[in-house]
Amino acid sequence: MKLKMKVFLKFILAFVVLGISTIVNAQTGKDDYSLEELVDAALQNHQLLKIKKLQVAEQETKLREANIRYYPVVNLNAGYQYNFNIGLLTVPAGSFGILPLYYPTGVVNLPLPDKDGKFELGEHNAYNAGVVVYQPVSQLFKIGTAVKVAEKEISIANAAYSQASFQIKNGVEKLYYGILALRKRKSELEKNKEVAELKLYDVQTALLAGKTIEVNEAGLRANIADKEQELLKLRFQEEDLLADLRKLTGITEENIFLQEHRTVEEIKSLEEYLQAAQSGNTDILLAGMQKQKAELGVKASRQSFVPEVGLIGSYTYQKGNKIFPEHNPFIGANLKWNITELFSNKENVSRSILLQRQAEENESFTRIQVKAAIETAYRKLIQARELIKVTEKLVDYRKQELIVEQDRMAAGLSTQIKVLETEASLAKAEADLYGAIQSFNIAKSELHLLTGYKK
Repeated sequence: MKLKMKVFLKFILAFVVLGISTIVNAQTGKDDYSLEELVDAALQNHQLLKIKKLQVAEQETKLREANIRYYPVVNLNAGYQYNFNIGLLTVPAGSFGILPLYYPTGVVNLPLPDKDGKFELGEHNAYNAGVVVYQPVSQLFKIGTAVKVAEKEISIANAAYSQASFQIKNGVEKLYYGILALRKRKSELEKNKEVAELKLYDVQTALLAGKTIEVNEAGLRANIADKEQELLKLRFQEEDLLADLRKLTGITEENIFLQEHRTVEEIKSLEEYLQAAQSGNTDILLAGMQKQKAELGVKASRQSFVPEVGLIGSYTYQKGNKIFPEHNPFIGANLKWNITELFSNKENVSRSILLQRQAEENESFTRIQVKAAIETAYRKLIQARELIKVTEKLVDYRKQELIVEQDRMAAGLSTQIKVLETEASLAKAEADLYGAIQSFNIAKSELHLLTGYKK
């Protein structure tokens, strides 16, 4: 009678839990989350990706700034000046010589000028305005190198954004699979706890009949407490994983319902993964871009030896100074060459070459590291696939065993405890199978991260 009452109460409890879940889903307007929905939420809400997007936009402004240097430099200037003292130009009489004039009465010497002359050289109010246009010529090659560096910086920023996206996606997938596998383990423990409780009930019944001792009861109670402790640990782990998942995805719901995912995708060969990583792995791409950037740095350092040559044109208007013309347009060429910088540029070239060598070594090291990581992930993938095959057989055998035990109990040859123990064994086998599937998916996700594959 007590056994039937416990079964009835568990049925009622399951019904209440189902009803609460339905109400929560109705309130949030959201059914169970699929893996794709969680990944989309993370890519849309994660702050790191927003920062990476802003960094890409920042590098794009630098590229536009570098391109502007191709164009002439235009400087406008204007000024006003009030002169308290105005300079005078004095021309004494006879400064230009003597002009003899011949008359019938004689010769008259006329000084030129015939009297002192005074001329103002300016005015109290002086104005000037002008424009100077400078077009670099010899520096165009160095400007072109700077533009290529800016373009490479954009590529690096985009690769960093892609890397962050892959890492966030990989993190969501690991949490998703981890939570699902953990919940399967909870189901297994709950089934084992139910078996222990039923055994305790039988022992308590036997005690009343004087057919057993209290030691057996204490051991069963300890077993139940142990199951409760393990369930509590799993609940704490689940809460931690859910908190991390909420942080990654931006989902604020307290209870996140997940759709089960049992798909086992096709495995490519190791060579295919390694080949894909050469063009898809973000670490390799970033290392290659850093090497190219270092090569451009060497090129730019060597271009610094070229003297600066440019064309210049100007137009100036002034009023207030009578010595200079009011309108003065001119064109010309400009040469600037700092000889002292030739020695410092030599050191800059040496430093740039060392940076280039570092980048080359880093690229080689990165390729080795990525290859090793892919081989490890691939090995885990193969191992998980083999484990899935074996565990699937075990699940089939446990299902057949359960059918036999149920038939035996119906014929009076087995007990409810034996059936529950078989159900617990089946739950463990299913949890192991689910864990193997999730291990497979996690390894596959790791390979996608390493090779750049997109699901």
